[in-house]
Amino acid sequence: MINIAQVRHAHHHITYHVIEKNTLHFIPDQSLDAAIALFVLINVSSQQRLLHLLGEVFRVLKPQAPFVVLDAHPDALGKRFLDYQGGEPDKHYQPGERYPVQFFHSNRPILQVYNYYWPKEVYLSLLSTVGFSQIEIIEPTLQDLREEELVTLTSVPGSLQTLAEWDTPPISFFERSSTCRDAIGAGWENSLSYFLDRTCCKIPPQLLQCKVNSHNNDISIFLCGRLERSLARKASIMSHHTHTVKVGIATVSVINVGDIEFRLSDDLVVPEGEQDPALAAQLEQPARFPTQCFHIALPDASILVDACNYTRSFPPSSPYFLPGYQPPSDLVTQLGEQGVQPEDITHLVITHAHFDHYSGITTERDGQIVPCFPQARCFLGRADWEQSQMQQSLDTHSRDGSTLGVVYQMGLLELVEGERELIPGIHIIPAPGESAGHQIVRVHSQGQTLYCLGDLFHDPVEAEHPTWMASWAEFDTNVRSRQMLIQAALDEQAMLAAAHIASIGRVESTASGLKWKPL
Repeated sequence: MINIAQVRHAHHHITYHVIEKNTLHFIPDQSLDAAIALFVLINVSSQQRLLHLLGEVFRVLKPQAPFVVLDAHPDALGKRFLDYQGGEPDKHYQPGERYPVQFFHSNRPILQVYNYYWPKEVYLSLLSTVGFSQIEIIEPTLQDLREEELVTLTSVPGSLQTLAEWDTPPISFFERSSTCRDAIGAGWENSLSYFLDRTCCKIPPQLLQCKVNSHNNDISIFLCGRLERSLARKASIMSHHTHTVKVGIATVSVINVGDIEFRLSDDLVVPEGEQDPALAAQLEQPARFPTQCFHIALPDASILVDACNYTRSFPPSSPYFLPGYQPPSDLVTQLGEQGVQPEDITHLVITHAHFDHYSGITTERDGQIVPCFPQARCFLGRADWEQSQMQQSLDTHSRDGSTLGVVYQMGLLELVEGERELIPGIHIIPAPGESAGHQIVRVHSQGQTLYCLGDLFHDPVEAEHPTWMASWAEFDTNVRSRQMLIQAALDEQAMLAAAHIASIGRVESTASGLKWKPL
């Protein structure tokens, strides 16, 4: 996007920068005359990051310099405006909860993205905490316009009074007192006008004056069709490779970073006497399986369960490699499409020490191997860490040394024994068998439960036949872990999400045995 801006909106007075690690390192202290944040804060998933970003803005602004925050109005969720609808009707959102935003053109949906809900009180509190004072809230509606200004809105179909924008503000401004802006004079208004003109297409002066822009079709076309073009392209990818489910106030995203292919019969051991002729042919057929990671979005935490780098995990030499297969975007890119940046991740649970579950915890930057999620505490079962093969490889340039070894050396790895509460409602639960330190994650919120299972099951057939398992699993231990999970899932009517099962599902107890029911 920054390349598009540099090419299409080049100007000798404008430079473009990417904000990295939440800092404006390229701007000196108290050097700016004004600052504008357009639809930025609603894309941030944690109050801690919001506080840091606003603190950076306060740092670089001259004393009493004006600052304007423009975001979708937090009290208008569920309202259908001309160009968009944010949130679901009659749904009460918690601070930091993610909600869908559907954009429309000519009454036709063209793009869905996601924002985070922050009430006005949070904006005011955070702005005040970092040092801003005299904050004015502006909540414009169409009825605020003068009659001579309304007649210019010829592109709006039907009666203006029938639009939600007539008496419901679709956007809100948080602005340092206009007396500060007046001290700078016309230069501020001209700068704002030019900036909006470059980013939101041709805004009529009267709309800028009243700060109403969401009802203008030209603007929505530009934002959604030009500025958001890469999002529109990725939306179709995300709909296929990423899907989400609500668990109370938590949003769990299932992210497939790429498919693998194998025959279950090659690795699946079926105990003698339990063979099922009806399933034998199915198990012999090559089948594709996803490689999935899970993101749990909560108001106070951003939790990742497993982090796979597909190309590292399945190179051409891998028996699971698919010749000619084009995998989807990588994990970091798919998280970014949902507004989650690597530095947002607060916890990273590695379900077990099989490489496809942790190959993406580090990345190469400037010739150095560094954590991919620099703020995240990583959690691995101690029994997996203490395996002799693991310990022997940590001091080498092996794949373990360049992943787990790096986060360990940086003090980011915590070894887990037994059950561990990460935050209220999120628990790590030991489930050994697939590996000695295999663990699963329980998500519980507002009476709903979901388990992220890692490789407790690789295929629904294993959930239906808990004694069928991979040849490398420890049989008795794995059976006990599966029975524990199945009983809990039945009692709680819990949803289940496994790394290599494409659908979220539930187990049900029937007269003929256990059944996996995809949702």
